[in-house]
Amino acid sequence: HLSPSLHIEAIACITCICQSQHISTLSQRTFKALSSTPQIASSLQALSTTHNVMALLVLIIDKLMSYCITSHETINGSPDDDDDDNGDNNNKEVHQINDTTKGAYISILQALFQDIRIQDNWIRKFINQLLELYCNQRHLIWAEDAVNTLKTNVALILKTINSRYPAIIDKGIKDFIENLQNSDNNNAMEPSQVSNTILWIEEMVYLATSISKYKVIPECDNRPLIVSLYHPEGKIRSLAIKHIEQNLLAEKMDIDSKQFYQEALASRWIDEDSTVVSSVLNIGQNLAQVFDIKRLSEMLIDKCNQLFLDEKISSQEICQKTLAILSDRWILENLDNHNDIILAIIPHLIWLPKGNTLTGKLMEMLSKSLLVSKHTFLNQIKTIKEVLKVGQSNKLNIANNALSKWLANNIIENNMPNFLDNCREQSQKFPLDAQRNVFNAFIYCVCYHWVKRWSRQQKQLEATSVHRLIKYMYEDLRCVADYRGHQLQVESDNDDGDKNDIDPFVINFFNTLPILIRKIDSKRYQKSKSLLLLKFLQALVDVLPNHKVENDWWKWTDEYQAKILLFDLIAYGSGVLSPLKYQLHFRYLTKRLLMQSSMQGELAIQFLSHIWSINYCKPRQSNDNRDTFLNTFPILQCFSLNLATACIRNANDKILRNLMNNDCPMMPSLLVPINSENYCVRKAAVIFLKACIDRIQIVDSSITALSFANISSSICQASEIIVADWNQVSRVFATHFDRLMTDVKGKERKASRSKAATLKRAKENAMEASLSYIMQHVTNLRTPSNIKYAALTSLQQVNNTLKLKFGVDLLTSLLNDIESNQISDLCLEDALCLQNLLNCFTKDVAKSIAAESELLNCFLKALSISYDVPYLNHQSPQMLGLAQITADFFAAIKDEKIQQKIFSYLCHQLLIASAADRQSAIPITLSKIPLTAGQYNTEFATLTFAPLSNGQTPKRPRKQAKVVDTKRNNSDNWQKLILLLESLQSKENIINAQELIPILFNLLSKCMEVNEDELEYGKQLLLSSISWICKIVQKDVLLEDYFDVEQVVNCIRKSDNPQTHQQALLVLNLIASHFPDLLFHNVMSVFTFMGANVMKHDSAYNFKIINQTIDAIIPPLVESGTSESQMKIEMTSGKGVTTSVGDVVTRVIQVFVDAWTHIPSHRRVSLYEHLLRKAGPCPSLSTTLLMLVESEMKNVNKDNKIEFCLLLYQQFDIVTQLDTITECIQYISRLSDDQKDPKPSIGRSKKRSETLQALQIFDIETHTSKQLRRYRYTIAGLIVNLISDNKYSDVDNDYDSQNVKTKFIELLDASLKYITKTSKLAELHRGESIGRYWMALSNRFNIIVDKINGLLPLRTFIPIISSLLNSDDAITCRKSFDLLGSKLIRVDMQRMLALKSQVIGLVDQLLGIVVELNDQQYIKEKALYCISSIASYLASEDPPLFIHVIKGCLKVLSEPNLSMPALSATLLCLSEICRGIGAHMIAFLPQVMAQIMKIFKYIRNENQNGQSPKKLEILVTAVVKFIHRVISCLPHFVSPYLSELLKEFTCGHISGAITDLTTKKPSQISDLVFELNGLRDDMAILLPHILIPAIGQSYREIMLEDDWLGVDNGRIAMLMSIIKTCISKMSSTDIKSMQPKLITIFIEAFNFRIITEKKINLDSIAVSEDAIIDAFLALVVRLSEKTFWPSFRKYKVATSTESDLYALSTLTSAILCSNHYYDNYTIFDWATVGDIPNERSIVLYRIANRIADSLKGLFLIFATDLVIYSAKLLDANNAIKGGTFFNEKEIVRANATEEKSCLLIELILDCLQKCFLYDRQKFFNQEKFDLLMQPLVDQIDNQIDGVTPYQERISQHLLPCLVEFAVVIESDALWKPLHHQICLKTRHKSPQVRFASVKIIGELYRRLGENFVLLLPETIPFLAELMEDESVEVEKECQEVVAIIENTTGESVEKFF
Repeated sequence: HLSPSLHIEAIACITCICQSQHISTLSQRTFKALSSTPQIASSLQALSTTHNVMALLVLIIDKLMSYCITSHETINGSPDDDDDDNGDNNNKEVHQINDTTKGAYISILQALFQDIRIQDNWIRKFINQLLELYCNQRHLIWAEDAVNTLKTNVALILKTINSRYPAIIDKGIKDFIENLQNSDNNNAMEPSQVSNTILWIEEMVYLATSISKYKVIPECDNRPLIVSLYHPEGKIRSLAIKHIEQNLLAEKMDIDSKQFYQEALASRWIDEDSTVVSSVLNIGQNLAQVFDIKRLSEMLIDKCNQLFLDEKISSQEICQKTLAILSDRWILENLDNHNDIILAIIPHLIWLPKGNTLTGKLMEMLSKSLLVSKHTFLNQIKTIKEVLKVGQSNKLNIANNALSKWLANNIIENNMPNFLDNCREQSQKFPLDAQRNVFNAFIYCVCYHWVKRWSRQQKQLEATSVHRLIKYMYEDLRCVADYRGHQLQVESDNDDGDKNDIDPFVINFFNTLPILIRKIDSKRYQKSKSLLLLKFLQALVDVLPNHKVENDWWKWTDEYQAKILLFDLIAYGSGVLSPLKYQLHFRYLTKRLLMQSSMQGELAIQFLSHIWSINYCKPRQSNDNRDTFLNTFPILQCFSLNLATACIRNANDKILRNLMNNDCPMMPSLLVPINSENYCVRKAAVIFLKACIDRIQIVDSSITALSFANISSSICQASEIIVADWNQVSRVFATHFDRLMTDVKGKERKASRSKAATLKRAKENAMEASLSYIMQHVTNLRTPSNIKYAALTSLQQVNNTLKLKFGVDLLTSLLNDIESNQISDLCLEDALCLQNLLNCFTKDVAKSIAAESELLNCFLKALSISYDVPYLNHQSPQMLGLAQITADFFAAIKDEKIQQKIFSYLCHQLLIASAADRQSAIPITLSKIPLTAGQYNTEFATLTFAPLSNGQTPKRPRKQAKVVDTKRNNSDNWQKLILLLESLQSKENIINAQELIPILFNLLSKCMEVNEDELEYGKQLLLSSISWICKIVQKDVLLEDYFDVEQVVNCIRKSDNPQTHQQALLVLNLIASHFPDLLFHNVMSVFTFMGANVMKHDSAYNFKIINQTIDAIIPPLVESGTSESQMKIEMTSGKGVTTSVGDVVTRVIQVFVDAWTHIPSHRRVSLYEHLLRKAGPCPSLSTTLLMLVESEMKNVNKDNKIEFCLLLYQQFDIVTQLDTITECIQYISRLSDDQKDPKPSIGRSKKRSETLQALQIFDIETHTSKQLRRYRYTIAGLIVNLISDNKYSDVDNDYDSQNVKTKFIELLDASLKYITKTSKLAELHRGESIGRYWMALSNRFNIIVDKINGLLPLRTFIPIISSLLNSDDAITCRKSFDLLGSKLIRVDMQRMLALKSQVIGLVDQLLGIVVELNDQQYIKEKALYCISSIASYLASEDPPLFIHVIKGCLKVLSEPNLSMPALSATLLCLSEICRGIGAHMIAFLPQVMAQIMKIFKYIRNENQNGQSPKKLEILVTAVVKFIHRVISCLPHFVSPYLSELLKEFTCGHISGAITDLTTKKPSQISDLVFELNGLRDDMAILLPHILIPAIGQSYREIMLEDDWLGVDNGRIAMLMSIIKTCISKMSSTDIKSMQPKLITIFIEAFNFRIITEKKINLDSIAVSEDAIIDAFLALVVRLSEKTFWPSFRKYKVATSTESDLYALSTLTSAILCSNHYYDNYTIFDWATVGDIPNERSIVLYRIANRIADSLKGLFLIFATDLVIYSAKLLDANNAIKGGTFFNEKEIVRANATEEKSCLLIELILDCLQKCFLYDRQKFFNQEKFDLLMQPLVDQIDNQIDGVTPYQERISQHLLPCLVEFAVVIESDALWKPLHHQICLKTRHKSPQVRFASVKIIGELYRRLGENFVLLLPETIPFLAELMEDESVEVEKECQEVVAIIENTTGESVEKFF
């Protein structure tokens, strides 16, 4: 019904609904509406361009696919489908789709896929769905027409998808196949469907398009190509590859087909089936159509590497095909580089145990390949092919030897420098370690032959080749060098192998090649490999290149690098540190290395010196990786030094003189190992140096005068120190130069004065000569940087001035290199040298820097270079130089001009530096150095400013150019000014800083003349600089003339910047603090300005300004006020009045209170706190709080000022807080009690004087009485909140001070006085509204007093409360007792003990009040409670102190008119004392217990007189608590009173509280209940031989009393609960000894029913009897079978005599109703033997039921006689059998006999049912079955009572019993008579009996099931009769039985009727 223009909007709304409500499917009605919408596809396409419509689009496509594929769709009815008129949701609507509708749906689906861009993941899901629908539909239809129609529809959909998403369709098919192969998904399909799914997928894929990958392959069982490529059978995949090969030959490929072929062939290239891979290789040259040649070659090479060492025949065939393709012409001609192919072929040339055939074919193929002409590596391959014939396959070692020698010859002849690098890359391509190791082993042999041939030809290898050889074999060579074990001797060289062209080491190595393939760590292989590598090293030593003799011997040449690498290996293997296996071989190699012509004489020592200093002189590119260059560098250094020592000892004189020459750098190079951190290296260096000195002295002693000898001698003398600690080297050098000076000084003392100058010069010359020797090498540009750095490190502690004197040229050179951007040419050592030299600029150098202009210029040059130097953590020379400019350095410069020059230079560098640098190094340096005000003034004087005309910004255009020029001229000066001011503020102190103030004010005036906004920052810096100077200088050095207040005020007026205002106010604050007279006349103006401007800007700095202003102004005002002076102050109104300063402070506070709402909430507390602290917190805080509350009275918006008052109050100390509260209470107490409501005056009263007097906080004249009352009440509430502050709990230690105690006393006194006042006013106005107000106010102050009580510590509280207790005011006295009681409750034990003497004195005072005051019962009660609280703490600590308290309490108990609360308090007091003093209470126990008995009597009388139990509960609780304490503390002394106590505690008014314990919640249980529980538990743990007789005696005495029967039903229950608890806590020994007494008590108690039957009702009897049985069960579970059996049945006495039985009988008690003893009776005999009341049987079976519940199966041990007796009683109580078990003569109540019989029958049936239920030992046999069967069945027709009881007895008792009886029998033979007897009962004349019989039969069938079906034939006749019974209930029940039988049998039984 929508118009076309609204279609898109409607679809958009539906899309939004789908997105927001997560709709998963569309209803049929909604889909019909959408599909019938015209142009639905175009509407969705238009909407998709701007919105995401996938939520709706997915639902539509889902429905369209379902309707297009399936023939019909069944849709469950739903609330959305309103077109179902029936409204029955259970019905299903079948929607039939005709061909026209399906065609329309397909058209819509095609349009959606074609027009709308859908994400790839959704397309994949749709393809999965389409495949699933197709497979499901093909499973349902088989008709040819239907199948063709389905294929047509699917083809249309697939073609549409493929036209736009050609690549996604493959992925969707692949996903579906993978999901199909998942076992979890297969489980959801039927087997037949799974088997046909693949076929149906192939059919559907074929329908998609006609492109090649979907074409059907006939050879593959008509499968499409894409399916065949991924088929699980390898044969099918191979056929698919062959089909691709045919396609490549037959057709031209487009881009899509090529991409498909690439993916298909690449996936099959790694196929697990070798036939598939072989099929791909069979394509051959046509692979170039699919793959790029380079990629194809990489794939082939990877396959060759993967198949290396694979011994499978199929793998070798594939490898052969792969190598054939690689060597084919078509691939070689299209590749530029053939090295990778050659290296891939080399591994397969190796002759292997099972691969020689492949190798031979490969050699044959290569000899004919174009690769021979393309690459020289295969020269003369035909010659080697003749050697490697198939017949030599058994001589693998000879073949491989010949092959490796052939390859080595080709390498030599063709000069292949990168061969080893390529081999390293090739080895890394192998996937397996075995492949990699075999390849490397073969290459090692090639390298060996390579080197061996050069050795035979006596030629020298190139240095680069040596380096590559060692680098390639380095890891294995290191392993050989590191082998440990028995040392092997050096074998003599044998060249027989060379003559025979067969090397034995290579032959042996190749012999172990099969071992390498299978077991890499074989010892044989490792040995042959080690020998081969050692021979390789020996040959390599012979072909090392000669070193050219050059002046710069330390240059890092290729020859040196190769030799050093080799020397590193030899040094490690020589066993310098520990014995090694091949160390003799390596030492032999060392000897051969040094015997070379290029390594003899001086060159050898130079070479060795190169090695020991190699750590510092490596090439520049290795600086970043110096630690990993040589792994054994310390060993190498030691080795080279040891060799050098041997060489120097054998050197001739000429070599020695050359080495010891000052120009020779050997000595400086020794500084490298001497400075080493390794102990061994330093030791070897010292040994070498000593050897040099010894040889020099032998050759020519005159050489010792050289600088080398001098320095070496010093090092040798300190050799032990240097070897122990490498840090001592610099100290040794420092000592050496100091000794030179000392020697000259010694000579100077002996010489005359005329020779002093000569000796001084000689001293300087000697020192300079020694230092010059080292420094000439340092400054020599040809000296390596590592030696320079080592020398500078050694001279670290030598005089820096001399070092810089010689090293200034080097420093200048390094700085020039950096300045000319040659930083990349610097190495690490150069950078460290630069750092070392710049670090020499210390304060010692600063002293002479003025005389050395070259040093100064060099230092300044370093400061000007800001380029970062590598290796120095990105530090520049400027940073290094700035680090040296310290305070000491700057102060050491005595020339002020030099200081000024350096300062100016730093300022200039700061000006030209970047912004980041300005904030880092230079400002930090300026802040450190000591500068004077004069130096800053000099810099300020260089600034010149050109102000604008008239000091204003020009407005006319013609002057604009001039203004611009002026700004440009001033910009540099302004910038420099800002930088100077910033550096000024960064300093901690300035010498004579006060001299800067006038010039700063002058600069400020120049800024004001310019008047530009850009200069606001400059103004702020100037003002802040003035503030900073005022802070750091002494106050007495400042003069008033320095300051220009008008200039600051002018700055405030002309600037609009808030920061400028802040700084100006800070300056004014400082001026006020130093010279307050300059600012007093502007006090109010300043505050007005702050209120109008500063407070509007909410920032921390603004309020800091306000605080500083307060600091500057308020303290002087307060100080003037304390001196009682007067001053004239200009008020804000403009009128000058004379007033006191105190009033001014109060008025200032009033101003802040009035401005409270305008101050930001988070600033208020800090601002007010600061103001009050400056104004004096004690008087000011209370004033502020009172003012804030008063302003709250007039506030309508409720700004919550009360909460703010609390926050403000918390900021002050406790003394101030207490004073504040006291003053607030005193203030409101001074206010008028009440007033009439006059008309409040507006404004202030006109009658007031013009002179301001003390300001009124709450003006009564301007407020109403209501406001006054509210004000008082609000103040009281505020005080409550203030006292509740948690801060008081943290200041307990402060209460010790007298000041705090005084404040608390004042506060408490003021509070109590005001309470008295308010109480009197409340009493005066009782019944009036104002009276209620005063009462509420009094209550608030009572809360205040309670809070104060909680705050006071006990040590302070006791003296205060002692005085208050004796007050004449009754209200005060009562309140004092309340305070004392609450205080004692909260106090802890530790504090009470600490104040023991004070507390005892308080007890005496309280006891006196208790004894003396007889008319004030309340006070006496409170006093006793207080004593009780104190006794709970101290009675146990010092019992004798409380003896007099007991006497006083006894005196109180004897008082005649004592109130009940006071009596309770006395008992509670005695309870606490008893708990504390323990045994000291024994002497008073008779007196106290006598009083307790009187109290019990008093309680009984009150209870009988109708007193409320709640009123008596307190007294009862007190009595119970006292008795509880006595029993728990004195358990051995209560036996005389125990019987009476038991009688009293079992009374209803006491024990009745505990009976409701289980029915109440824990919060509803009173203290009495808890005390009774505790008393019962403690009484139960008394000694059993005391407690048990007492319980028995109490029971007898209670039973003799008749007045409680019918009234107190819980008395016996309470007594039994005690004995039950006692039994549960008794030990096994006590149980055994007390068992006869317990049995006697229980047998007496079991007669309770017989004794009380005529006196109380049955319910009351049951309550007591249950309690008795519960107690008896507690005993039963504690007894064993052996001990319980005699108690339950006859004793089995085998040896007991009559005397023993008589002794045992004397322990029992007599039953109350008979005169004989229970010596011959047990529980069973008691109930069954003799002429006894029949009611005992009821008790017996009640006991038996409970025991059976507890013991379960164990009860059957004792049940034999009970079963027999049960059968007898069942018949005796059966009315049909005439049973009259109970005597009617004894029955008084009507129908009592029937009730008893019915109860007894029910108990018997329940007992038997439990016996049946728990029988697991076949207790019930045929004999017992015969005994019980008939009596039980006869109970069916026992209608001894009415109909209702009968039915209840049958359903709840007899039915379960009979069913369990049948279950326990488990015998078909016994079931038959039971079943027959029950069936006979169905013919009874009574319908109730028939109904019961049928019900029992049905339950038997239901419970026994198929086991009972055997009796069905016997049941059928009886059921047939019952089906026609006249009773409807019987007939219906019979039908239910039939249903149960049919359900059990599974078939109908109606045919039997």
